[in-house]
Amino acid sequence: MITFSKKPFKISTDHVRLYYYQELDQRKQQNSGVIVDDACYELMFVKEKDVKLINEGKESYLLPPAYTVNNLSGPFKFEFSDTFTSFCIKLQPWMNASFVPVEKSQLLNLNTVYPGQLSHLHDQLFSSKSFNEMTQYAEEFLIAANIKPNKEVDLIRDVCKYIYENSGNVTVNELADRFNIYRQKLSALFRKEVKYTIKKFINCIRISACLKYKLKHPEMSLTEIGHKFGSFELPPFPREG
Repeated sequence: MITFSKKPFKISTDHVRLYYYQELDQRKQQNSGVIVDDACYELMFVKEKDVKLINEGKESYLLPPAYTVNNLSGPFKFEFSDTFTSFCIKLQPWMNASFVPVEKSQLLNLNTVYPGQLSHLHDQLFSSKSFNEMTQYAEEFLIAANIKPNKEVDLIRDVCKYIYENSGNVTVNELADRFNIYRQKLSALFRKEVKYTIKKFINCIRISACLKYKLKHPEMSLTEIGHKFGSFELPPFPREG
């Protein structure tokens, strides 16, 4: 498996979280990875034409050349014959609705959001000679797209950052008090901009924090880690082995 990642250099990191490239070859390494939802929309580009996405309910989706996943029930994984090559623009969660302003299918063809704009970028990405060249093409596309944040983004950005800082160990009531806003209004604004309920987002961040901690402390049980992060119900970790 080959992977590269880097933060944006021309686009604000308040808009784009990072770029990453992944290359998998099942002839050399078995595809056994499971992807856990982190609530960040991704503008995904895939080179091969036979890659499928399989969700928790065993539903199968054939990937278009450019796509994003819209609240697909996870965890999920990719299924492909030999190789899987992808480039991703990972958004900050508070920019999800600004970049993908539609409420449609679970697997969304991005050509419906950016009609006529992605075929050339797709060709540029997968004819590039380096990951740095790919990111340059991605940034040129983003600059030309000139995406403007929605007006409520500043508040939701601060809420998301606070949830990150606390590893998801917060409640909606605590957030409403801290940001001096009615709980119902906060929930509605959050759902509008992030496209996740605030409770689901908190759970995604808590699970992600637990997984990262488990990697650093393999000697600890999942139950112990769950207690440490304020979750007394064991989160749905992928099974090992």
